[in-house]
Amino acid sequence: MDIDHFKQYNDTYGHQEGDNVLKQVAIALKASIYRANDFAFRLGGEEFGLLYMVNNKDDALKIATKAKDNIQNLAIPHSGNSAASVVTMSMGLYVIDVDDNTTTEDIYKKCDDGLYVSKDGGRNQITLVS
Repeated sequence: MDIDHFKQYNDTYGHQEGDNVLKQVAIALKASIYRANDFAFRLGGEEFGLLYMVNNKDDALKIATKAKDNIQNLAIPHSGNSAASVVTMSMGLYVIDVDDNTTTEDIYKKCDDGLYVSKDGGRNQITLVS
């Protein structure tokens, strides 16, 4: 997942405020998951990830939606965001079965593909890929 138009945020509000946004986003993402084996992490720049176990795709989408909503509900003003007047996130969501032999690289690729569909579709949305 990526913070939408984060470069424009930094250009408008400054890198110090951008760093504050990254911290707030990290806290909001962590609040979206609740079990000891659920993980929220920063991949670099404005990219974050969530890794969590669920029983089905609907549950996976519910958690991703909660995370996306938690970010938007921070209500951090962002005049350079085409999706909303506040900071938002675009996401790619990929669900694998516990017995699946999908590689880490394949997981990243699938999520990235979904992320770019979300961005191309207007941002501030989740794309579930299979």
